[in-house]
Amino acid sequence: MPHYELRHGSYYLIEKVPALAVVNPDGERILQMVDQVAIVINTAWGMLVGHGSPEAMETRAREQREKLRAFGDEEAVSKLIVLTFPKQTADTVINSFLENPMKALDDYDLNEKVS
Repeated sequence: MPHYELRHGSYYLIEKVPALAVVNPDGERILQMVDQVAIVINTAWGMLVGHGSPEAMETRAREQREKLRAFGDEEAVSKLIVLTFPKQTADTVINSFLENPMKALDDYDLNEKVS
């Protein structure tokens, strides 16, 4: 499963890969590099919608809201949230949201951890 690692002040989305597909000596492929991470969670369904740069996730959330409205699901629209993590947030915190977003929402005080 891909995960983020904080390296040199930026977040790298890393995927461990089989030996034949290795791109670097650590056996990992860098999928993306961002200076800040945001995630989109649909709390009505308890699922992660996406993760990446704050700009990309705001766009994804807007598109998701448009689709949900087209289907008449206003409750799901109101339960779609975008969390933008402050720079230098521990990568373990971000990865916990990728693994189990609803548990992570319960575990962390969002007013202190994210904006």
